[in-house]
Amino acid sequence: MLAVQNVVEFRLIGVATSRATLFRSIGGSVGVAAFGAIFSNSLHACLEALLPQGA
Repeated sequence: MLAVQNVVEFRLIGVATSRATLFRSIGGSVGVAAFGAIFSNSLHACLEALLPQGA
């Protein structure tokens, strides 16, 4: 955040801070969704291999 605020003009610090926060939130949401999809897929494959058929 500090790097973003140091790059822009003083009058644009609020805009730069809000944009950085927005993109950090979006990136976190996309990252959690991707990790969840990978985890769910691998969990399904592991459970399918470990559990008997029809359980």
